[in-house]
Amino acid sequence: MVDKKKLVVVKHNDLVRAAYRLSIIESRIVLSCIAKINSKEQLTPTKKFSIHVSEILDLLEKENARGAHYTYLKEAVDKLAERWVYFLEPSKRSLEMKSRWVCSIIYIPNEGRIELNFSPDILPFLCELTDNFTQYQLSNVLQFKVTYSSRFYELFKSWQSAEKTLTVEWLKEHLELEDSYDRIDNLQNRVIKPALAEINAQTDIRVDYSPVKEGRRVVAFKFTFVCLEDKKKKAKSKPKFSQDRIDGVLKVDLEKYAKVGESYSQAAARIKAEQLMLEKTGKPKTVDVVW
Repeated sequence: MVDKKKLVVVKHNDLVRAAYRLSIIESRIVLSCIAKINSKEQLTPTKKFSIHVSEILDLLEKENARGAHYTYLKEAVDKLAERWVYFLEPSKRSLEMKSRWVCSIIYIPNEGRIELNFSPDILPFLCELTDNFTQYQLSNVLQFKVTYSSRFYELFKSWQSAEKTLTVEWLKEHLELEDSYDRIDNLQNRVIKPALAEINAQTDIRVDYSPVKEGRRVVAFKFTFVCLEDKKKKAKSKPKFSQDRIDGVLKVDLEKYAKVGESYSQAAARIKAEQLMLEKTGKPKTVDVVW
């Protein structure tokens, strides 16, 4: 069996920044199949991808759901067959178009397996990629339980910058929420906050946001984010940690800045993210950290 920690999702940025909406189960099905693709090689439309129920089973452990796995999976398969992707910001690789995610998909209950073929129009965004793509470890998103966490995570990964301002209209269009969350507080409390909380707690990205107003009306959200893994990759050599440091942060600073309930490791990760954010935005660092 393939080690999930070694599986990598690679998608062209046009697909990352397209407009679409998938449930948690649908997203896990799609991403688990994408992670099995060699993004540098050619892919034919006849190529079938298979995912076993065990790879998404934890998402189905709801009350009284153990005997209803077939119902949940059949529902997810049926919905995924009808899901559209809208390419609203095309590059040289795409046109302003829409496409189904899959051209065929089936759940085989006696084998506990799902089989699918990606749509021919989707394949150019998954294979033969040489530039303008985003990649990340599949394990970074497998634990998500909030519908929009993977969408925000992918977007932050694709932008790589420290700040991004997105209008309310852009968010609602790209997340397919045009008919939902007319109240800004509902959009924040039910979409943005839960997704960012999962990303901060479970991935290599640290992100915060603030509303942008015109008068009294919120018209956009400014997101500030950093990827801790990128910083580690850029380090020339492993830091030499002394007895005075824990995870690269001085003990005296940990004791000074740790929040109630944080372990030293948790505080160190947060402090390093804050310092990296200052570095990326051109502001002076306030704590001495090493990577």
